[in-house]
Amino acid sequence: MSIALTLPLGDAINPGQHRLSTIQVINWGTFHGRHSMYVDRAGTLLTGHPGVGKSTLFDGIQHIFAAAPRLNESAHDASNRKDRRTTYSYMRGRKFKTAAGTKYQRPGATWSAIALVYDDGLGRQTCIAALFDLPVNGPEGSVGKHYVIHDGPLDTEALEAHGSRRFSPSSLHKALPGCEAFDTHKTFAERFRRRLGIDNDKAFSLLRTLQNGKGLDKGVNQFFRYEVLEIPSTLKAAAGAVEDFSHLRGIYRQLEDARGQRDALAKVPEQYRRYRELRELLGRNSELAREQLPLIRQQRSAVLLRREPQRLQAVRAAAAEALRAEAAAKDELAARVRSLEDQHDSHGGRAIDALERDIRAARLELDERERVAQRLRKDLDDAGLELEWSADGLARARRGAAAAVDRLAEEAAAARSLEYEAVAASMNARKQEARLRAEIESYARRGSNIDGASAAARREISAATGIDPEEMPFAGELADIAPGPLPWRPAAEKALRTLATTLLVRGEHIRAVTAAIDALDGHGKLRWINIASAPRPAEAGPAGLVTKLEFKNSEAGRWLKAKITADYAFACVDSDGQLHGQDRAISLAGTIKLNAVTFERDTRRVSPGDYLLGFSNTEKIAQLQQEADRIRAEHVQASELADERSKAKDVLAGRLDALPRVAADTRPFDELDPAVQRAAVEQLQERLQQLMENSATLAQIRAGLEAAKAALEEAVGRLAVLRKELEAADRQAARLAAELAETEQRAAANPPAGWAVEALDGFLDAADGDDGGALERLEAASHAAQLKLGEAAAELKDQLHRTETALTDTFKFFARDWGPQLNASFGTGVESAPHYEALYLSIVDEGLPQREDEFREYFNNRSYERYSDLLHLLEEERRAIE
Repeated sequence: MSIALTLPLGDAINPGQHRLSTIQVINWGTFHGRHSMYVDRAGTLLTGHPGVGKSTLFDGIQHIFAAAPRLNESAHDASNRKDRRTTYSYMRGRKFKTAAGTKYQRPGATWSAIALVYDDGLGRQTCIAALFDLPVNGPEGSVGKHYVIHDGPLDTEALEAHGSRRFSPSSLHKALPGCEAFDTHKTFAERFRRRLGIDNDKAFSLLRTLQNGKGLDKGVNQFFRYEVLEIPSTLKAAAGAVEDFSHLRGIYRQLEDARGQRDALAKVPEQYRRYRELRELLGRNSELAREQLPLIRQQRSAVLLRREPQRLQAVRAAAAEALRAEAAAKDELAARVRSLEDQHDSHGGRAIDALERDIRAARLELDERERVAQRLRKDLDDAGLELEWSADGLARARRGAAAAVDRLAEEAAAARSLEYEAVAASMNARKQEARLRAEIESYARRGSNIDGASAAARREISAATGIDPEEMPFAGELADIAPGPLPWRPAAEKALRTLATTLLVRGEHIRAVTAAIDALDGHGKLRWINIASAPRPAEAGPAGLVTKLEFKNSEAGRWLKAKITADYAFACVDSDGQLHGQDRAISLAGTIKLNAVTFERDTRRVSPGDYLLGFSNTEKIAQLQQEADRIRAEHVQASELADERSKAKDVLAGRLDALPRVAADTRPFDELDPAVQRAAVEQLQERLQQLMENSATLAQIRAGLEAAKAALEEAVGRLAVLRKELEAADRQAARLAAELAETEQRAAANPPAGWAVEALDGFLDAADGDDGGALERLEAASHAAQLKLGEAAAELKDQLHRTETALTDTFKFFARDWGPQLNASFGTGVESAPHYEALYLSIVDEGLPQREDEFREYFNNRSYERYSDLLHLLEEERRAIE
């Protein structure tokens, strides 16, 4: 029952209810200036043709009810309009096209307003309005928006008097006394909703739908459900329960993530502990090897050096005693030598000594004369001259040498020329063989008789177009000489040479191949044919060139056979004379009769390396191999001949070098012959022998004297050695004293650490001892300890590397799986281990227990409570239905 039926409040419809009574529009769209439209309390129907301003009016009203309204929804072509309407376009008004360009209805500084005046039927009015302003040349982003609530219609004359300055809440309060002005829509909406008694946001949505007239396109039920009816409490409760369970699922997912992170980092603390332990061990090892071991060796050296002076004193005393004994023995030997010399002189020994001196001088002269004679004989042998050892023979040899010089010079020049020719032939043969071997390897790689440049060009075309090289064969790869007519190969090679190096391309590939060839450079001449165009029909004669060939069984092979049949219809004849009886023919020698008047002959020899026809290049490689073997044999022969000629040249050069020396030698034969000196030496030796035989006592004395002199020389040598040993012992003692003082000073200034002495004690025990080799054993033990420490360091580095790899792998997997969720990155290097260890401990100590407690608390309390509320509401609904 309405208020109008219960209270006698007058004739107004629903007095007390705010209803729209007036719409005020100022400078909005095509509504230029001030306009006011009356709205009846019982309702007003607004109709009109498209374009008269209905949507413009409703879009203005939407600016009051919404901060960012969806404009132009009411227009019938709103879905496909290109000029979407905006607040800026409504303020500027209609657009006009002129010769100077497009102009707006209100181009300068302007302002607009939309006002709705509500009447409650009891004499009270409420005006809500939206005001907009634009500065001169202001863009769309400079639109100013303000909102006003007043107790009566909007005073548009007062706003006209506002001036050119822009609106502000204070200026609006001054222009419209008693109004409420706002610069934010949210505060304005809350205020006018309380004034008009609107307690649900759906009222504005329902109003917009009704104004647009497009709310029933999806059915009345859906319209009432979403626009009119309230959401049932059971649905809200169900939505809340779903939301709670979704939140519970999120908590559980966080719990599972925490457990996954804990499991992923479970090994990190132990691995990092082991890493630090290995780093510490490696550091101690490095310190032992680099610092402590040298200090310990220095300390032990000082201990051993303290023992050395006593040992060296004993060694020196023994050396001094041996020196005194040896000096006494030497003195005795010297006295004996003097006694024997006196006896030797008293028995005629002086004459024998003089005779021995003469023999030694004569022997020296004989040796010199024999060396001169030997050099002369060598020069004669080098010159190739025979010598009769006499004055006349020497003269004849010298005359022969002078006569042979000019003749041998010519022979030597000829020998050098022959050597150069042989060497050049050998080098040419070697280069030819190397070139053939390289060509054989190239053909073996290609598997085809086509030259390398053409094959390389095809590979580049294939790479550029993606076409398989087998689909772009050269014509020479599809044809070969039949086994019977093998002698016809040279003639066929000459006749079909141009065609053999032609690429056969399918019709669908011709454009791509042509484009690829256009980009090539440096591959020589290329020729390609589109095999989509069939050759002209022709029949092969019984002796035609095509009958000497075999073709590959393929589309391109059949095309090639037809091509040769039509364009190379040459009859094969054995001799050039038989060509005249044919219209077109080819002879076994390679002469081609092209027509009745034209003949052609390629006189160049076709070698196996020039062959282009063949399904494979096996035969060509075999022929090239035979050619290479033949050239190899020629190379060997040429090398042997070059060696022989080089030796002959060297012999002639030696003779030519010796002949001038022989011819220029003018020394007389008497100065070269050693016969006189040899006779003098023999005579002196006979006199010495006679003297020795005549005095047996002298011989005995002489033998004793020689033995005594030899013993004396040995004693003098031993005495010198003993003196040097004694001097060396004195120098060593002085050096050890200085070294001991320096070592003790260094050891006292920088002693080794106790833990290092204990760690290396077992390595250096072998150096202990009182003999002279203790220092050497200490050095050897130190080197052995250094090696063992190096081996231990290598093992520690290997373990450290494996541990570091395990840690970094763990960090990489963790960063990959969990890094994005943490919103932080510690890195994946081993230096990040403390952060990951701290993260693991925080997960175990805080994160995981917190997630578990949160999950239990939410599951046991909040979710259960929500579910119970939902069940209670459902039970109430069920009872209400019953």
